[in-house]
Amino acid sequence: MNNRRILFVVGCLGGGGYQRQLLILAKRLVASGVSVHVAVWRPSGNEVYSDLLRDVGVRLHVVKDGFFLSKLWDLLRIAAKSKAGIIHSYAFTSNFPVWLVAFALRKSSVGSIRGMYEWERRGAGRLRGVLSSVFPKQLVANSIASAEEARACSAFGAPRRVRYIGNAVELGPFSLPKEPQPGGVLRVVGIGRLDENKNWGRAIQLVEEIQRIRGPRLSLAIWGEGPLRLQLQGLVKESADVTFPGFTTDPRCILREAHMVVLCSDNEGTPNVVLEALAEGRPVVATAVGDVPRIVRHGVEGLVYSTESYVASAAADIAELVSIPGRLSKMARNARARAEQDFSPSKLESSTIDLYRELRGR
Repeated sequence: MNNRRILFVVGCLGGGGYQRQLLILAKRLVASGVSVHVAVWRPSGNEVYSDLLRDVGVRLHVVKDGFFLSKLWDLLRIAAKSKAGIIHSYAFTSNFPVWLVAFALRKSSVGSIRGMYEWERRGAGRLRGVLSSVFPKQLVANSIASAEEARACSAFGAPRRVRYIGNAVELGPFSLPKEPQPGGVLRVVGIGRLDENKNWGRAIQLVEEIQRIRGPRLSLAIWGEGPLRLQLQGLVKESADVTFPGFTTDPRCILREAHMVVLCSDNEGTPNVVLEALAEGRPVVATAVGDVPRIVRHGVEGLVYSTESYVASAAADIAELVSIPGRLSKMARNARARAEQDFSPSKLESSTIDLYRELRGR
């Protein structure tokens, strides 16, 4: 790229998955000499990634609050001042504003699909869902399943061009989890927003089912915040060891203390927590949503089930898994090897730069 300036536009910088991916990518780009700017379209008031991005050399901008046209004008001002050659929307709902600004400045633009396409489109509303699908012309999906779904869309306002660029995970020191001793506690964690989509009720049911079949003693800690906290706490029986410690800015530290990780979602693209679990060598017990079945092979790096069979099947398999000495450690080694082979930050950076070069014609 001749113009080594990029402006990313995000909805907010709260503690979500795409913000984590933006940090990983921005860190690599800044290290390679790219001037990276990030504009926040709709601040949440809890911008936990702001300082993390500043610390790696990213220049942050906040779009002034107001009506759509006034926000658009302020984003235009930010983009012009940044002198970015590429303007990249890193959230589905900011795709259309990014295209408008790039069109006005005669710059190249890229849009994003961060979850499953149909879920993103419905969540954006009818008009915004169409506009965010069509503009910009080039969209990036972070999961193969979502890219395929977007390409197969035959509805009015379907995406015109979709490329898959997978998520990445940073690899740190690795140590195997110590297998629980006979009669010991199997430590399981879940990390994510306490909302309807994450469906933590399944994890609570899993604990109860393991108790019912007299499986291993199990403790479950569900890290995160969200609107369903009180409702989920009300589902936990007194006999179950289930806790809700709250939000964490350091999920990797939490994962290192666990034996296994649960993901119970109804909808995902490429969940960060799954990649982070693999990087820490922690087997994942997950629902078969989005790209999860492509990332975690059942019986190799973890256990994967349909949403319908998750509770009963996972309970039986976990009980069998921990009863066989060395089985958990073998799965942990496989998980780490998978992260090292397929989800490196360098791959995310090179794939993104290749796309930018194509858009700029050089």
